[in-house]
Amino acid sequence: MLHHITTVIFPERCSGCQKISRSFQYGFCPDCWNRIILLKRPEGTIASLARFEGPVRNAIHSLKYQRAKWISVSLSQWMAETLIQWNYRDFDMIVPVPLHWNKEFSRGFNQSWFIAAEVSAIIGIPARHGAIGRKRNTLAQTRLTQSQRQKNVKGAFRARDLSVSGKKILLVDDVLTTGSTVKETLRALREAGAKRSMAITIAKA
Repeated sequence: MLHHITTVIFPERCSGCQKISRSFQYGFCPDCWNRIILLKRPEGTIASLARFEGPVRNAIHSLKYQRAKWISVSLSQWMAETLIQWNYRDFDMIVPVPLHWNKEFSRGFNQSWFIAAEVSAIIGIPARHGAIGRKRNTLAQTRLTQSQRQKNVKGAFRARDLSVSGKKILLVDDVLTTGSTVKETLRALREAGAKRSMAITIAKA
């Protein structure tokens, strides 16, 4: 009864189009879900669930820039169930791609940590927020070229402690664009002594 009353007062909305809908697939209405381009299990060390366009792009933008934090719950469930489907559960720790403290303070949260923490709760692998940090506040990657992005984040990440040493690490982020940020973070994990590291994102541009 409480759930019924809550949904009447605060009706559920699709993460992709924001329309009220009762039928969902990871927070997306049927129309939006059918427009999502799913990606296959990768061969390398970086994986993504879907293309960064249409409903997925809208959902991630709402999460990051409109502070629609509730979207992270359904996106995390999608990621967790995909990891189980792909048999990607052989990890000791889940680590989010970090924001610089100044950017995280101004935004109010790190969306990658929200996703990492939810995935951790679902699949039972511990998540650690501060294992990797940023040594400097880099420029926003959005308007940079690929070569500029690589230079912008080169050497920007470091391990804050020895918690990743000898561990198998799953790195989590929201979007993979050129891969510069994720690759640099993976490199920092290797330099910190991680036994094995792999990254997964919700979307790939």
